[in-house]
Amino acid sequence: MANFEQQSTNIRHLIAFGNPLLDHSFKLENELLLMKYGLQKDVQSEMSETIIKAIIKDAHEMYHEPDLNAGGSALNTCKILRQIGQQGLLFSGSIGDDENGKIIKQLINECRVGSCMDVKTNHPTGVCVCLICEDKRSLHAFIGAAEHFSVDLFKTDEWKAKIVEFNHPDEVSLFYIEGYFIPGREDVIKFILNQYVNRHVPHVQKSLDDDDGKLTENEVKLEDIPLKEEKVEETHPENIESTDETATEAESNDSNVEHESPKEIKPVETENQPEEIKTVEIEEPPKKIDGVQNLFATNLNAAYIVKQYADTVKLLVESADLIFGNREEFEALATIYEGCQTIQDVVQLLMRKEAELDRLKIFVITDGTDPVAVYYGTDNDFRWHRYRVPPIPSEKVVDTTGAGDAFIAGFLHKFMNQGLLAECVENGCRIAGEIVQNIGLYYCLGIENYGTYLTAKAKEKPNDLWCYDCDTMEKGAICGNLSTNHSSLFKKCQEEELMCMVQRFSYTYSTENMTSGLKMWSLQRKCSKTCEPSCIVIGERVKLFACTSCCNTSLCNTGNFGSNFEPIGFLECLVKIMSVFMFNQLVFF
Repeated sequence: MANFEQQSTNIRHLIAFGNPLLDHSFKLENELLLMKYGLQKDVQSEMSETIIKAIIKDAHEMYHEPDLNAGGSALNTCKILRQIGQQGLLFSGSIGDDENGKIIKQLINECRVGSCMDVKTNHPTGVCVCLICEDKRSLHAFIGAAEHFSVDLFKTDEWKAKIVEFNHPDEVSLFYIEGYFIPGREDVIKFILNQYVNRHVPHVQKSLDDDDGKLTENEVKLEDIPLKEEKVEETHPENIESTDETATEAESNDSNVEHESPKEIKPVETENQPEEIKTVEIEEPPKKIDGVQNLFATNLNAAYIVKQYADTVKLLVESADLIFGNREEFEALATIYEGCQTIQDVVQLLMRKEAELDRLKIFVITDGTDPVAVYYGTDNDFRWHRYRVPPIPSEKVVDTTGAGDAFIAGFLHKFMNQGLLAECVENGCRIAGEIVQNIGLYYCLGIENYGTYLTAKAKEKPNDLWCYDCDTMEKGAICGNLSTNHSSLFKKCQEEELMCMVQRFSYTYSTENMTSGLKMWSLQRKCSKTCEPSCIVIGERVKLFACTSCCNTSLCNTGNFGSNFEPIGFLECLVKIMSVFMFNQLVFF
């Protein structure tokens, strides 16, 4: 059985496959754009090219010019890896033969990441729009040419030259496939696993050759595997937490320390930790080395990918040495395996599938600001730890886009350079923590150079004021009483229009016996360069009111001065005023 110890050999190269997308990032000052398109915060989805273009156009007009970035999960990881010092990186994906494709290639080159792209003449380059609202993001993509990656690329002279450079027979390479790469590219994934990864993995090799093209599952009885909870020697105790069932002394010294059952992972409560934790030296998981056998890693990326493409996901996770994902994605993974109900169940099952191969497998499960859970081992001897995520003040969190990709980059950087498991997790948290405090993944330029790609216009603070724009003479009751949001009445103010205004014209009339209530003649809502709140009253028996209110926040001009709107036309209003006037004249005489 494999020993758990420090990596014995560096991993020289990373070859990654994913969906290259041209990211358009916008910092939203309000939620108007989200409201217009019915978009939710903290949601990611795929959309048609038409809708994506419309969102980008409106975001540009409403806020500012987009911040362009060569994005996509695996590409983000490669760019950050390069900036933190990792060499030997090759990214491959599919782009269109268009301007956006050229921009992506230029940005990749500027980040000094090697690439070999499958260029499509009949499909446009994929695009992603990232809408950042406070500390949340709404992420939507049109995959475009990316989903048309073909095995034909592997036959080209360019690829053959690249793979010789990055996959030397005497060196270990790490192949990485993002989960978003799965749809429509099962044949490409099988080729990569068969040709470059699983030369020494008979059961996966067999599954690749099956007539139906699906992974053949070994008949496995799901049994409880003894888990060993062990304490990691902590050089940064504020960031990392783990337990050790042998550390009886620590248990007796502090009754508040909770040692959970391995059947369930719970959030770690900081205040319950002892001031000093006894450390126990343990052997760390090694990088799997078997001659020139390469390693394979994958990222689940999204729960819907796991559920909709279950067969291909199984192929990836059963072939992988490292599997990354968040809690939601791993919970989805459990649902696609019969007999599995929890993350613990699916980890046990996948580990037992490796029993005959004596392979080391590592599962890394993130959960937002809660501790990172790591399972690793072989056969019936595998263990798990939880590592604290260093807290970041909420006011410093600017953009969480790509935080998971950044975590993987930090983890892999240590892993590829003989790092201990605790160091891998700590580095992943550190890099992700820096990324979320800036807009866009600017690590390829250095965080201090943020803004290099922004145009002068984009750097200027735009006028982001929006006002309701309508007139009761045209819109009637809809304009007069805004009891609900009416996006059709939204208007982006011009640069010099810094105020929202409501102007109301109304009247009352009196006889000897009665005085009417305030009746509205007309009401107008609009943007304005200048605005002075006022209310002018003219007349005695017939009183005319001309009132103005002002405000300077988006969609603030909702008031109607506290009265119900009773729409009347100009002629009707004039008739009423003249009738009251004539009545007054008769009474007077």
